[in-house]
Amino acid sequence: MIELTKRREERGMTKQKLSFASRVPATTIGQIESGRFMPYGPQIERIARALAFLGEPAELLESVDVAEAVGS
Repeated sequence: MIELTKRREERGMTKQKLSFASRVPATTIGQIESGRFMPYGPQIERIARALAFLGEPAELLESVDVAEAVGS
């Protein structure tokens, strides 16, 4: 899991809702989350703004420990 997925789920957003808010296609968000696509700068910046993410946008692409993400 990457930080993007964790943040999106914490906010109760579907890929479709994040897509609408960021103007990045939902299919692209899915590909980013699965590691099949590396977003270019403006895409990840729009996603970060839509999530109200205060860190560096590139941090959304970092791996997150799944056990930590679900609170185990």
